[in-house]
Amino acid sequence: MDDNQTVKLDKVGSGSNTAKRPTLIVLQGESLGSAVPLGGQMFTIGRGSDCELRVDDNLASRAHARLESAAGGLVYCIVDLGSTNGTFVNSQVVEDPYVLRDGDKIRVGRHVFKFALLDDDETEFQERIQQMIIRDDLTNLLTQRSFVVELERQLLRRSEQADRGQVSILMMDLDHFKTVNDTYGHVVGSQTIKQVGEIIEASLRKSDVAARYGGEEYVAYLTDIPSSSAPLIAERIRETIGRHEISVSRKGANVRLSVTISIGISTYPVHGEDPIELIEKADLALYRAKVAGRNRVVEFDPLRDRFDEAGYQRLELRSLIQDADSKA
Repeated sequence: MDDNQTVKLDKVGSGSNTAKRPTLIVLQGESLGSAVPLGGQMFTIGRGSDCELRVDDNLASRAHARLESAAGGLVYCIVDLGSTNGTFVNSQVVEDPYVLRDGDKIRVGRHVFKFALLDDDETEFQERIQQMIIRDDLTNLLTQRSFVVELERQLLRRSEQADRGQVSILMMDLDHFKTVNDTYGHVVGSQTIKQVGEIIEASLRKSDVAARYGGEEYVAYLTDIPSSSAPLIAERIRETIGRHEISVSRKGANVRLSVTISIGISTYPVHGEDPIELIEKADLALYRAKVAGRNRVVEFDPLRDRFDEAGYQRLELRSLIQDADSKA
């Protein structure tokens, strides 16, 4: 290889984007795989609502540790803020300010973060990985896991406020979806799921959050609305989906069909304060909507919707008898 060739290779190897961005990558804990860029002179980690990186972790203190920058943000050190359970770097407890190096692993409570200096290409790659983790690849809605994390954060913030406001959970399930797959095939079924997801997202405000819960099920939470408004919004979603014509090109033909959806509702803090409990109660209401004939909206009713001893969904038979009597 001659000198000219060497010069050409050097130019190619010295890409234009060599700036390194200090970043925390979540290796263990909620939001696994996500990347948190570090900005500013100080960055606090803890359970408190005023922390730049808030973790829902009962082993973390409210203000657990702080990252401090120097040299224009190119150097970061970590300082323990008198936490109950300590801050660790590479399994060693931090007693004095510790200067972080690329690749160091930080443990705060149950959470583990990797301190990394990322260039433009690495930052873009990490953003793509994060998108794949938190978003469903078919609908681009949140995944079930990401939705639960977001709901937990939403309710945790409210639990620390005097005026908490209400949050309504909508559990939604397409009716007779197996018939769509059996009749038209999975390609049409997938496009149906995608288009319904788009309708749900378009029906919500920016402050609301929707996810694909699994299969043909969706879930959403609505923030700061009266509980009486949640059924109206759910009805609008149900009616819009019922009117929408699904159109899919398949094997040279254009398949057109319509679907309906059933929706169950629970509300924080009226029906509980635990996110999983609220999802389960919305799911119980959804189950009652299915039993009652589908294509309808049903609110959770503690007198009619029950769990059996094993924790499985069960609809009280008395409520079915009452419904039948009232319609007779």
